[in-house]
Amino acid sequence: MDGAGGNEYVVIVIASTGLIQVALNNVSLNLTESGAVATGGWYHIAIVREKFTHFIYLNGRLASTLLSGAFNFSTCQLLVGVDADGTCNTTLGNYFDGQMDDFRIYSRALTQVDVEALYALGN
Repeated sequence: MDGAGGNEYVVIVIASTGLIQVALNNVSLNLTESGAVATGGWYHIAIVREKFTHFIYLNGRLASTLLSGAFNFSTCQLLVGVDADGTCNTTLGNYFDGQMDDFRIYSRALTQVDVEALYALGN
């Protein structure tokens, strides 16, 4: 994130409603229907950014696309599983309450075939 609530992806699992949501710079969308998320289940989520288009995959299938302006990550460090305050480095909060496995960051945009192959590795 950039410290001001921008340049960030937020993946949210809402246990009370059984939804998985993804937010890009405070624009949220539901990837699942209400009641679809099972407690204790594993879900494969891939977010691929190619210039100003963000492709969001759930369990190997394209779930949605979002458009944004340019991302600039030069002002803050990369954080995973936690949110930073406005200065990027003093107060951390909103910790991820769950488990992540095989978290990856690539230096290139993955194709749909790439994402499908990664999802198939877990099956």
